[in-house]
Amino acid sequence: MQTDNGFLEKKGMLAVSGTDIPKPLKVSEYLSMLYEFKRQCPLKRLTEHFGLEGFMNKKVGTLSRGMAQRVALVASLMHEEEKIFLDEPMQGLDPFYKKQLVKWIEHTKRAYLIVSHEIESFKTLDCEVHTLESPS
Repeated sequence: MQTDNGFLEKKGMLAVSGTDIPKPLKVSEYLSMLYEFKRQCPLKRLTEHFGLEGFMNKKVGTLSRGMAQRVALVASLMHEEEKIFLDEPMQGLDPFYKKQLVKWIEHTKRAYLIVSHEIESFKTLDCEVHTLESPS
């Protein structure tokens, strides 16, 4: 991340929340549309890793919160940008897919900035952890 006169210049990929995906689109339509912008990561590998194979023909609006969050994660991780910014990526995920996310992060050679209330979930990663506290 570079700064320029007090403003941050984003050079990376920002994940959207599962609640921000267009509801009328099918999962396959949404992911294919994004994939067309920059074909780098095998989309099939990601959809298998996050268990989306059986949901590709479902409309996003019919998905559970956790399933929509998995779609959002695949959408942001499919582009192999140098830096990935994830805001509360574990929101709505069950324990298995929380572990799947950590595994994916662990095996990719990228820089991640993760904002999370679930610090324990990321303990296995070799990373820096910073905590923010409210002023008293």
